[in-house]
Amino acid sequence: MGRVLAFVGDAPWIFALSVMAGASRLAWSKIPPGTPMPTGWTLQGRPAGRWPRATVLIFGPAFGFLIGLPLFVMARTEAGGPTAALVILGVRVLLAALIPFAYLSYLRWAMAVLEREGALRS
Repeated sequence: MGRVLAFVGDAPWIFALSVMAGASRLAWSKIPPGTPMPTGWTLQGRPAGRWPRATVLIFGPAFGFLIGLPLFVMARTEAGGPTAALVILGVRVLLAALIPFAYLSYLRWAMAVLEREGALRS
């Protein structure tokens, strides 16, 4: 049962990482080279800092992958039995939804800031 649950838990992560990579690819095509992306924001809603576009757009999917990797390994261990396998599946599915949600929310905010500044390609 543990192996089946491990494979079931892989599907949401594959989907989540592909959505994050696709969103990064779309943002990459709309942001001109050399345009720094806003990162973080103040209480007034203004950007708190800026980082290079490559760093920001690669970090999101890479972060998702790095979070999912230990969960991938844990799902394939036999320790804990079926109860542990179900708990790990639940954690994997929950994080596979929350991490892309947070990343896509950030991208939407960052793209809106860049659009207001006139820094996006058409």
